Amino acid sequence: MAWELGFLSPLYNIVRDVGRWLYEKFGPKDPARILEHRTKWKAEFERNIELLRNQNVIIRDLARMDSYPELDEREKGISPWFKTEFKGLYHRGFEVFLRIESIKYLEEAKGWVYCDYKDEAAVNAFLVGRIPYDVVRDVDWSGDEYYPFSHVYCDFKKRLRKEPYEDIVFCERHEGVNHEWFTDLAEYETVRKLSKKFGRGDA
Repeated sequence: MAWELGFLSPLYNIVRDVGRWLYEKFGPKDPARILEHRTKWKAEFERNIELLRNQNVIIRDLARMDSYPELDEREKGISPWFKTEFKGLYHRGFEVFLRIESIKYLEEAKGWVYCDYKDEAAVNAFLVGRIPYDVVRDVDWSGDEYYPFSHVYCDFKKRLRKEPYEDIVFCERHEGVNHEWFTDLAEYETVRKLSKKFGRGDA
């Protein structure tokens, strides 16, 4: 009997550890801890907003932080780190500019699709990634010798597609006398699917 228990002990430990991991990943979350985490990073980003405004940032995957500063071109999926431009804050986190695309509203599709920039109906849309405070794990506000601006360490694995974003949207920029603002046009996935369906390509 003692031998049987001794044999089962390692198996028990494995099952226990797997169970704990599954609970932590998929089980109910403590709202108080989530709120505490969001409040902490909201305050940190607001405190450093002038350091971030109109600047580049490096978004880094915490699980692959030692991949920096090298990049493996053979690696599939999103890079373990990338440089992008900080856009601003939103109620759940911060936003970054990813790229600019030409899109237009297509009546036939009842939505926005990719188009040539010479098209009369083309809009220069900014692709914006929204990164929630929930996935932020640390920030090096001063950067390093390679990129001397803020490095934001995120937990990519907490997102379904192992990316830091909770939303990726196309936005249109508007300019006023003393300021500019952005309005959402469409979600990236919707534009991609409609463009493919109606033969408009995929940038």
